[in-house]
Amino acid sequence: MKKNIILIICLFLFFPSLVFARGDISSNKSSITLESGTSETFVVTANNSAGKVTFSSSNNSVASVDKSAEWLDNSSVTVTVTANSTGTATISIGIDAATYDEEELKETKTISITVRPPKSGNNNLSDLKVNGSTVSGFSSSKTSYTLARTNDTSIDISASTEDNKASLKGTGKKNLDYGDNTFNVIVTAENGSTKTYKINVERIDNRSSDNYLSSLKVSGVDLKFNKNTTEYSFTVEHSLESVSISATANDSKSSVSGTGNKKLDDYDNTFNVTVTAENGSKRTYKIIIKRKNAQGALHVLSGNNNINNLGITGYNLDFNSNKDTYYLEVGSDVNNLDLKVDLADSTAKYEVLNNSNFDKNINTVEIVVTSENGETKKYTINVLKKELGEKKEEDEKPIEEPKKEEDKKEED
Repeated sequence: MKKNIILIICLFLFFPSLVFARGDISSNKSSITLESGTSETFVVTANNSAGKVTFSSSNNSVASVDKSAEWLDNSSVTVTVTANSTGTATISIGIDAATYDEEELKETKTISITVRPPKSGNNNLSDLKVNGSTVSGFSSSKTSYTLARTNDTSIDISASTEDNKASLKGTGKKNLDYGDNTFNVIVTAENGSTKTYKINVERIDNRSSDNYLSSLKVSGVDLKFNKNTTEYSFTVEHSLESVSISATANDSKSSVSGTGNKKLDDYDNTFNVTVTAENGSKRTYKIIIKRKNAQGALHVLSGNNNINNLGITGYNLDFNSNKDTYYLEVGSDVNNLDLKVDLADSTAKYEVLNNSNFDKNINTVEIVVTSENGETKKYTINVLKKELGEKKEEDEKPIEEPKKEEDKKEED
């Protein structure tokens, strides 16, 4: 133990820097620039030292601090500088302290403060021109303008700002589409705030809007054309394999698409003839041709012969569409079933067989479903008249002969 103490003393005497790191008091900033009305902070830190630190401003009307003095002992303090008006000032940091190895720290450090005016928020226009002339009724506070209708293909927008530190976007030559056009002139103030001025202008559209047909023909059918009728429907035989569609626009400046030779598939065929007017507006004439198949039908015949649901009044059948045979027990006075048949396909038909005069122990009711294409499926309900069955069993029992007197005596 004594050896360790002697070693520590020797280290302190001959190598003091190994016992304590060098002490000082420092600031993290040497200058600060900020806008009037804003604040910023700096940090003063005592490293391996302790003492009093004072803070003061050379011009409180320009910049002031929120602390006057702090005691630091290997610690830090955050000081806030508030910019009161434009100008310059100096923040003095007075240090009256000592390091942990008893070295005196007595000095004054400074931070130079520059307070500049706040950034301008002026995002007004002082003038707004179209083709070199100020727009009618211009005011810096008015942000939307509608120009007179024009046949021009373009306009030139120019503008100037009230504040030369503001920037502009949206000026220059602008091409005009037919109809309504809107252009935005955006002013961005020095502080980043924006204002948008809108210019609305309509380019007059003198182009033709006539998108009618003057004629429409389809080979092989009698099409009674009317330019106001835009849909035509026909049924043709299977022997007609194709048709030729021809059409003429009512206006020579219009274009027509969708004409020509058209192959016909079985059943539904739809062809569109579109007229595009000079101004781009469109009108479509629809031609629907139903072609019969080789068997003369207008659509694929359904083969669905399923029952979707089957109910019997007064009984729970527990129907399953995948099951076609059922068993049902009824009373002896029941001679038919009140069936509720819901077919899976409305084009199918059904027939009920043997649903009367239940005079047997087991009576078989059949429901035959025929699909549109003629395929059949049979559902069977085996109806058991239990009471009738029991009665028949009793009737069929052999009649016992009366016992003789000798037999009775023997039993006694």
